[in-house]
This record gives sequence, structure tokens and C-alpha cells, in this order.
Amino acid sequence: FGVTKLLVYASTQDALLSVAPAARERPLFALLVSLTAGLVAGSMAGLASHPADTVVTRLTTGGFGRDWRAALDDVLSGAASDEAAEQAKVLYAGVRQRCLALAIIVTAQFILFDGLRTLLAVSKEDLSLILDVFEDRLDFYSAWDEVEDRDKTQTLTLTLALALALT
Repeated sequence: FGVTKLLVYASTQDALLSVAPAARERPLFALLVSLTAGLVAGSMAGLASHPADTVVTRLTTGGFGRDWRAALDDVLSGAASDEAAEQAKVLYAGVRQRCLALAIIVTAQFILFDGLRTLLAVSKEDLSLILDVFEDRLDFYSAWDEVEDRDKTQTLTLTLALALALT
């Protein structure tokens, strides 16, 4: 859900801003872009995650424990036939309401996020900075060299001890 929401929001926002670049300069247009991208992102995230959410809901409410296959079979048993279209109808039952609710929630999240980002004068570039605080202090790869050297030392010690024991 989260990955879909973020990817669709960013893609939709970029597409809208490429079509209407003036929206970057005008707060009202920027709000409309955030609103539209949020609605699309929430709807698509709800659509993508609905079948899994249906099975997880049945898993927790149906007393199946951790057996998700039994929960899935239980959900699919409500289908009129074994055809894929009928099974999809069962998996996507209630998807319209979920997409609408998530579209509203996700839109509110992103409008709040974009509004606070604008209010605090934080650019997209500021959010994508990579801060290497430990770059000159830590080397995560040298520890593996030490382990390898220790293993070689232990192997050599064991070999010498075995050779001495055999003589």
C-alpha cells in the first residue's frame, strides 16, 4: 500500500507539473496538483492492496490462525463459480468504498505534507540529501577484513596444533 501510494503520488505530481509548469509558482495550482495526485494515489493504493486486505481480514476474523491459504480458500468459496472473473469479484468486493476512503485520507496526508513543506520552505532537494555523518569515521567493510584475518589466524593455529599433536 505504502509503496504504491508514494510511487503513484510522485508520478502523478511529476506528470501534472510537466503539463502545467506554472503550478510550481502558484500556490492555488500547486494545491490542485497535490489534490489530484493524492486522489489518484489513494485510489490506486486502495485498488492494489484490496485483495490482500480482504484475505488478511478473513484471516484475523475467521479463526484461521496463520493459515492464509485457508483464509483465501474461504474468501474464494463465496464466488459463484471457479472462473477467474467471479473470484476477482469476491476479492474486490467493497473496493469502491475503500478506494474512496483512502483517496480522501491520502489526499489529506499529502496536502498537509506539501503545505507544511511550503510553509517551512523545505524543497524536494532538501528532502533527498544523503547525510554521511560517519563517512570519515567508520568503514563498515574493514570489519569483514578483520573477521577474515581472524579466521585465517585461527585456522593456522589449529593446523599448527594438529601438526604438533601428530608428531
